[in-house]
Amino acid sequence: MIFKMENPIQHYTWGSKSYLPNLLNLDAHGKPWAELWMGAHPKAPSWVMTAQGKITLREWIDRNRENTLGIKIWEKFKDLPYLFKILSIENPLSIQVHPNKIQAREGYLKEDKENIPMDSPQRNYKDNNYKPELLVAISDMWILKGFRSFEDFLSKIDFAPAFFKEKIMKLYSKGKKDIWKDFFYWFMGMNDQEEEMLLQSIENMIGDSPEYNWVKTLQGYYPGDISVLAPLYLNLIQLKSGEAMYQRDGELHGYLKGNGIELMSNSDNVLRCGLTAKHMDIQEVLKISRFEESAIEFIKPQNGQYKVDIEDFALQCFNGSDTWIIDLKYSPVILLNLQGTLVVSNQDESFEVMPGNSVFIDKGTSKITVKATDAMFYIASPGEMS
Repeated sequence: MIFKMENPIQHYTWGSKSYLPNLLNLDAHGKPWAELWMGAHPKAPSWVMTAQGKITLREWIDRNRENTLGIKIWEKFKDLPYLFKILSIENPLSIQVHPNKIQAREGYLKEDKENIPMDSPQRNYKDNNYKPELLVAISDMWILKGFRSFEDFLSKIDFAPAFFKEKIMKLYSKGKKDIWKDFFYWFMGMNDQEEEMLLQSIENMIGDSPEYNWVKTLQGYYPGDISVLAPLYLNLIQLKSGEAMYQRDGELHGYLKGNGIELMSNSDNVLRCGLTAKHMDIQEVLKISRFEESAIEFIKPQNGQYKVDIEDFALQCFNGSDTWIIDLKYSPVILLNLQGTLVVSNQDESFEVMPGNSVFIDKGTSKITVKATDAMFYIASPGEMS
């Protein structure tokens, strides 16, 4: 079956007041519209229109597990395994990291035993799942992702005070084993005087590099936050529309500007360590992060498929004017329309899907027909399972 969806909006302060309201043809009411969520996460599940009325997708799955998810998905995940989002970023997000499966389970149980309420700002682990992510740019995007090479970092600190450069060279002289871990532990533990001296030295930056420009931009948003220097030690990447990147667990990252879609495991576990007024748990971030150089690997669609080796999710993209007959090899799926005219049908029913809207297609539907005019749409599904 095919179900029309109503999807919740997250009005986080970093969100744009224009992109999502314009996409959905709605009034922003002066609020930032940061994220649109499509899925069954308990924090903000989508609604589906059923013959029995409008109910949350989470409740519909609980009532109809076999027909909605299928036995294999239910036995492995006990839930819809992915969460699908549209992001619209006006102001920079926090520097953050996500746990692996073991860390998520242990952290969730620990905070439950400590009786930390689920809605408490001090709560790190909102669920017991890991959170790998696939980000696809739908406009130009600027992001931070993983540690850059240490030699590249060294080339960008000429402006810094002597104590900082001496410390960095001392670390470098010991060899590269654990160098990013040693640096980050020291960097996040600097005293107030050291932080102040380092932040003041930003005015000594000479040149028009993207890294220096973003450091100065971030300082305007977060004066006094040492993490404004993150573009110097993390990879600063510009994604063009249609390009994607895969975000592993444990990899420090931050999204700075632009619009994108994000597909991830069904989790909202986010641990922050800078560029935010929200709760930060530096010790937990240090505990779960990967301290290693991160390769920059752009993912471009191959025959419409963004290839990632993960069982939780997969993503296909379609563009243009055509009629597609699509076999849903792995389901259930969420089909999101971002542009143009779209009609989705199976042998029993047909739905028009407007830009910014989506439909949920359950396990019982193995094939759909999509008639599109000047369209751009995406299909999220479970990944290939062993």
